[in-house]
Amino acid sequence: MFPNVNSVQNLLRFTLIVPMIVAPSLGSSIVARQITTSSLEASNSVALALVYAYPLTLYVQTFYNTTASVGANTINRGNTTSTASNPILVRPNADYVYSPVAIDLSHDNVEVTLPNITDRSYVFPFYDLYGDNFANLGSVANSPPGKYLVRLSDDCEPGLVMGHTEFPQYLGVITSPTTWGSMMIRIVTFNNGTDLQAVLKIESQIDIKPVSRSDSPSGPALTTETLKGSSILNEAALKTPWGLNASDATTILTLMAAIEEYNGPENSSDYDAVQEMFRAAGISRGVYTPPPQLNLTLTSLIIANNITAALSTQSNFIQLGNSWKNLIPALCGDFHEHYLFRAYTAYTGYLQLVSTQAIYPEYVVDGSNELSVTMNESYVIQFSGKPPAASWSLTPYADNYLIPNGLNRYSLHEQSNITYPDGSLVYSDDNNTTDGPFEILLQAANVAPPANWTSNWLPAPAGGGSFTINLRAYGPTAALSNGSYVYPVVTKLSVKV
Repeated sequence: MFPNVNSVQNLLRFTLIVPMIVAPSLGSSIVARQITTSSLEASNSVALALVYAYPLTLYVQTFYNTTASVGANTINRGNTTSTASNPILVRPNADYVYSPVAIDLSHDNVEVTLPNITDRSYVFPFYDLYGDNFANLGSVANSPPGKYLVRLSDDCEPGLVMGHTEFPQYLGVITSPTTWGSMMIRIVTFNNGTDLQAVLKIESQIDIKPVSRSDSPSGPALTTETLKGSSILNEAALKTPWGLNASDATTILTLMAAIEEYNGPENSSDYDAVQEMFRAAGISRGVYTPPPQLNLTLTSLIIANNITAALSTQSNFIQLGNSWKNLIPALCGDFHEHYLFRAYTAYTGYLQLVSTQAIYPEYVVDGSNELSVTMNESYVIQFSGKPPAASWSLTPYADNYLIPNGLNRYSLHEQSNITYPDGSLVYSDDNNTTDGPFEILLQAANVAPPANWTSNWLPAPAGGGSFTINLRAYGPTAALSNGSYVYPVVTKLSVKV
């Protein structure tokens, strides 16, 4: 078992104790007796490989259309915020405009021109092929406007180096651990998106383009053909890492086999162990051959049990109070060798930022993050005061996506017209520094509350149903993690408001 996922080497050592975990879950002593040692080893090996490769499904789902429409190393400028019918990402932030970029360093470096953005929160995040957020430019980092170089290097640590002596013409150099990668530029909108034109003007000043280099190609170019996009991968991206069928698993590992040579692990010290893992799973010389004794049902159980164990390990979380918690910084955004959490986060919040950029507290009670309402129920979320961050939002999700509603309101945040109990605005235009408790209502989308609640209402699924909620804080202060800020109290009411 690998609840803490300390390294690939630790992952490779859990084989012998898996039967103690999975056998009771099989529900049949006959099936359990059919698990041979070779079947167990094969299923373990494929489980490890699928955990490692699972983020590829989200990469294809998110960047295939960008690669097809504008190509690699070009910004695909966003022109709207996320909606229920146009989500853009898993668990998107509804008050930011997203602009995807598929990065390809196989033949060229990439030049990124950062415009002078002074009036709002924004981030230019850089990800490797597997969703590791290894570098960031933006408002939190106070990045100076100008030109930056993105390159691939075998002998340098991934990340951003300002004032690089080898490239003095650039403000900084961003070194990627993989040949292919991505950016997902985020720029906040004000006044509930009514200043969208201002964001589009900022986007028009962003320039991203390839810059030729003299060395040999590091791999094939990133195209729709080499990415092997398919409906199978798109559908697999909607499934949990433990919910994949045989076709999903084969397609994912076939893609992994084709591209792993030039898209290695972020931690170069893990390279040999990852190669050993691939060989055991049937990946060799660019080809995936399923092991003869593979039992995919057992593989799924192994993945599910280990993710459950990891999420049940309290040391992996910061307890924030009032049943809110967040993963520790080492398991957020830039995962390094923590492949289990990388896979889980790809499903629940693909392209997460590192915790210095943003945190994503989640409300969890008795091990479950699900809330539910009927037509006659509601939740009241009482904030102790304004969350201390550059920007923040509270968003409900159903099946990891935004909830359709007649108001087209998907989150509440510091730009919303939230009011205090006396009717005054929590965030007013006169820079009022008043702070104090305020409440947000969660109620079915087709059950409108009284007028005094309308500004503070977040619609839950119409007709009632299950959902989850996330706080999101960009540019978080230490108070959000060290216990200084009192997190909201969530109360379920047996009546609608």
